[in-house]
Amino acid sequence: IDRDAIVSRVLDNLGKKEGQIFPTGYSGSSPNLQPEKFDLPGARALMKEAGYPQGFGVTLVCTAGRFMRDKEACEAVAAMLAQIGVPLSHRAARRL
Repeated sequence: IDRDAIVSRVLDNLGKKEGQIFPTGYSGSSPNLQPEKFDLPGARALMKEAGYPQGFGVTLVCTAGRFMRDKEACEAVAAMLAQIGVPLSHRAARRL
């Protein structure tokens, strides 16, 4: 996942890249989990090494309207994962 691209293009530099689902300092977060460096060729090689040279499909469920540009960030993640052979059908959960 190219976190820098998400922060700059989706969030207009109003976010911070993280290496985990929770922002640093929140309950359940760890200061030891740093963001992975974006490496598309390396990700493709890892997929091949894991036995998925053609990839596999999954469904990504995201919030829509709960957080700032969450739907757009989810769509960006889906597009990035498709680049390594993980085509996602994504759907946004409705805000309750």
